[in-house]
Amino acid sequence: MTAWWAGIEPASIVVRCGGAEHTVGWEQGALVAGDHGDLEDERALAALAGERCACLELLDAWHRHVTDLRALQLAARDISDPIRSSAWVSSPGARGGYIPVAAWEVRGLPLPSEPRTGRFPVYPRSWDDSEAELIALLGLGGDIGERLIATVAAHWTERLRTDPAGAAGARPRLRAALHGRLLATLRGWLGEPGLSLTLELVGEDEPRSLSRVAGRVRARLPFAWLSEIWTRDLELAGDRFCLAANAGHGGGWELRSVARDLGAPERIAFGLDAAA
Repeated sequence: MTAWWAGIEPASIVVRCGGAEHTVGWEQGALVAGDHGDLEDERALAALAGERCACLELLDAWHRHVTDLRALQLAARDISDPIRSSAWVSSPGARGGYIPVAAWEVRGLPLPSEPRTGRFPVYPRSWDDSEAELIALLGLGGDIGERLIATVAAHWTERLRTDPAGAAGARPRLRAALHGRLLATLRGWLGEPGLSLTLELVGEDEPRSLSRVAGRVRARLPFAWLSEIWTRDLELAGDRFCLAANAGHGGGWELRSVARDLGAPERIAFGLDAAA
């Protein structure tokens, strides 16, 4: 089977750590602090010196949320619903105002934020530290937040595959996460802001389809569509909607897709070695 991270571009962010600028990067499914040596040694040295290590704090926060289903509920659905930048979390300034700081460096979250338009215009004091930390991670720049979403989606895809009974309680939230992203994609693709969607959540190996019945779009898709298609930005290819994808030769993809008329699915090659 294709690794869940295949086809997802590496991402990185610069962190102010110990008076220097360090790079924390994501590649092949893992977040790595490349400017540090052995992490446990670094952690012990920082503790002995009574100093903070922002890179390690960011990695620790990341690992606390790599299976956090709330990430799929709180994060953006598409480009019209952007994830907030890390700079939107603010800390008291010297003159009593608020200055933007990197969210993961703020201690004692949650804090109020400066007003912003979008899904999260205010940083409510009612959020607990865990949810505040998650939203801070989702708001990181450098596409790191998007890679967290991909990691969480891959985890729950695997849970459904290997432990369906154990994941049964999460199915309503998993369905809602898929429905929201699918609806946003279809409305933009078909140019129908008021489009209505009925989603049937099916097993990963069951037939997939997209059709229109009595003016309403009906989809039969597994939750795995998020990890397989959406997180790789393959949902629309050559102005066609992608139902399924398999890694092809030469780094490309073999897609099963439908045209705007939602007719019979066709297979197309897409990628480095084939025309879209």
